Amino acid sequence: MKIIAVCSTLAAFLILASSQKFDLCDKTDDQISEVCACIRSHATEGLQRGLKSLWDLTLCTTDVCMARTFCKNPKFPAELYPFLTHEQYVELEKLLGECLDSLPRSHRAIDMSGTLQWIMSYLY
Repeated sequence: MKIIAVCSTLAAFLILASSQKFDLCDKTDDQISEVCACIRSHATEGLQRGLKSLWDLTLCTTDVCMARTFCKNPKFPAELYPFLTHEQYVELEKLLGECLDSLPRSHRAIDMSGTLQWIMSYLY
């Protein structure tokens, strides 16, 4: 019984941890378009094919539509596994992180934790 509980907890943690890497859901439409263009420009042919299958699945004509469609799904990003190989998924995670980091500083979300939150509440 303990093993089942531990495995369930681990699985939930892994899903949560991996979803943190797919941090597009809170971005603006312009930011999503910029990040997706960055990913597409650096993606291998294999990942390009995987992304095409996602476009076909969602019936979307824009990156923003596809991102918003997946963000509505509570199982995102686990939903990507049937359409991407493990290598494509890892490549997408890597490129997403790099492309999010390349957004202009004004486009990045501010981490409102700890001391920063206290300072912001004091100033405003």
